[in-house]
Amino acid sequence: MTGSAVERVRAALMAHGSRNTGKTWQCPADGHDDRDPSLSVDQGAEGAVLRCHAGCGTLTEILPDLGLAA
Repeated sequence: MTGSAVERVRAALMAHGSRNTGKTWQCPADGHDDRDPSLSVDQGAEGAVLRCHAGCGTLTEILPDLGLAA
């Protein structure tokens, strides 16, 4: 897959059907009914940094539900 890690995550979120409010996305984690998008996706020193402000785990919930790996 080409592109930056942030671009890959954003593309996966779009393919998943997650809504974007400009700064945050709907969290794709199973069991998280994210009516008000709470997932931030930013560029870090070594790749994408994801943070669900509701507490979903990036490695255990978010990335697997998007079909991505760390």
